[in-house]
This record gives sequence, structure tokens and C-alpha cells, in this order.
Amino acid sequence: MGPTITRLFPTWLGAAVLFSAPSALAQPKPTDGEPARATDRGAASSQTDPASRAKLPEITDPMLDPVPPAKHTVKSWQQALKLVRTRSTSLRQARAQVEAASARSRQALAGAYPRV
Repeated sequence: MGPTITRLFPTWLGAAVLFSAPSALAQPKPTDGEPARATDRGAASSQTDPASRAKLPEITDPMLDPVPPAKHTVKSWQQALKLVRTRSTSLRQARAQVEAASARSRQALAGAYPRV
């Protein structure tokens, strides 16, 4: 009996969530007797009135300035291949340096490990 309940628990939980979601997401009914759309229209017209809107502060933040254009732009696949081929040696050197650093870290930790 225990494994059956354990197997059916996700199904029961999913059904409970599925059937309770519509009532949880329902909007409350208007209390003043007017339809909700009429209230929304009145609020929208008051927001468009310039006198009722608050004045926004002036913001001068250098982080919000537009980003300058890139130094290098690739206009064709041939340029992209040329760029990759010219940088491939530096990428190989970087990979070799990473491998050398990892080897040095293994050598440094070798003294801490027990010998077999």
C-alpha cells in the first residue's frame, strides 16, 4: 500500500494545483456597482491629463550613455575566418599556459596526498 500512495502522490498534487488555480487567479468583483471597465477608462483619462502627471526627475548618469561602436566589425565570413586564423596561435598559447598551471597545481598538491 505504501508504494502505491507514493506513486500517486504527484498525480494528486498536480490535480489539486490544477483545479485550485482558476479560483486563485480570479479577480474580485467591483464593490461600487459600476462595471470595472468604466473605472479603468476614468483612470486612463486622468493619466493622460498633463496637469495630473507628476514631473519626472532629470537623470544624468554616464552609465546610461549609448555604447560606442565596436573597434572591429566583421562584415563577411572570410573576415571572420581570417580573424580566427590570426588569433589561433594566441589561443594555443593560452591553452598551453592553462595546462601548465594545472600541472603545477597537481605537483604542488602531490606532497599532501598519501603515497600508495
